[in-house]
Amino acid sequence: MSVDNVTPNMGYELPNGSNTLAYDVTRLINALTAIDSDVSSRPLFTDTTFVGTTSIVLNRVSAAQGLTGITSIDGVTTITGPSTITIGSVTGPVQLPTGVTKVGQTSLIQGGAVNITFPTLAGTLVASGDTGSITGTMIANGTILDAEINASAAIAGTKISPDFGSQNVTTTGNVGIGVASASTTARLHLTGGGTAASTAPLKLNSGSLLTTAEVGATEYDGSSLYFTTNTTSTGRGQLCARQVFRLTTNGSALGPTIADYFGATSSINLPAAGVYEIEYFLYFTKTTTGTVTFTLTASSAPTGIFGTYIGAPATGVGSGVPQSGYTASQAATTAAFPVATANTGVNHSYTVRAQVITNAATTFKVQVTSSLGTVTPLAGSFYAVQRVASTTGNFS
Repeated sequence: MSVDNVTPNMGYELPNGSNTLAYDVTRLINALTAIDSDVSSRPLFTDTTFVGTTSIVLNRVSAAQGLTGITSIDGVTTITGPSTITIGSVTGPVQLPTGVTKVGQTSLIQGGAVNITFPTLAGTLVASGDTGSITGTMIANGTILDAEINASAAIAGTKISPDFGSQNVTTTGNVGIGVASASTTARLHLTGGGTAASTAPLKLNSGSLLTTAEVGATEYDGSSLYFTTNTTSTGRGQLCARQVFRLTTNGSALGPTIADYFGATSSINLPAAGVYEIEYFLYFTKTTTGTVTFTLTASSAPTGIFGTYIGAPATGVGSGVPQSGYTASQAATTAAFPVATANTGVNHSYTVRAQVITNAATTFKVQVTSSLGTVTPLAGSFYAVQRVASTTGNFS
């Protein structure tokens, strides 16, 4: 049947006596021709989201046919297209979920300048082989693949959220926090600490100890720091933190009445219910021949104070028979050593070791008394304190 034999529709006239069907077909052909001639200047997609779609097939993509305004392509698992897909413009976060594959493509880039800003990302950032510079947050709550940014890509902005400032990862695998990349020379390299609160280079919160010690593990339970060496057969060991008080200049002459050997503000503060080892090295000059007495003194009576000393001969520092003594007290604030003889005008040295088992919190110090004359503490005198941990290690 020819078009000319079709009876026109009732209700309107055809131009130049033509029938309705011929006119409609002509208009359709003209419209399709116009669309096809303009296809290179139109965006391929103008929708802003592709959610739940499992595949997007891109047959013709050019800079003018960019994926304009796309903000999400969640759910897409396959993007099939030519070797290079050029995106004209991208605004907002573009999410490429984990598992997205690209078939027949070697790159996914933006037309013109190759900078794509991702304000926030979840899931996989880019896949291996993608090129270009990336600015903005690289990780929010997702992952970066092992080949996410190749060597030619420039990276600027925050690399890990939360922001570590000048955090960086070098090509050798070293990680620097607060350290410039060129100065990062260790597997983990931390910047130095500051004087203000909360600026220490490393800080551990207290927690529970591992049920079974692990080689190389460092642990902190709020009282002691522990480390497990190259075998677990002996278990974890205590890392000793020692508090030290040392005289860098000579002290004032003390005595003959009892006085604080290291000065009025030299007492150590010992918390309650702890066991402490204290070692004193006392180096002094005696102005008048006589005896000296060393006394261990607490502000609150400990459960027990136990101590020994060994000192230079009465003639002072040099060869000879050393002097020694022992003292102890229970539920008392003091424990005095036996007297020792010290000659005048010479230097003397004594090593005092004490163990203190505290009850309530207390301050603790060593005092000295002379029978005649004074004692002058000399520079180099010091004492060191460390807390003894609860039983740690494996025993049989």
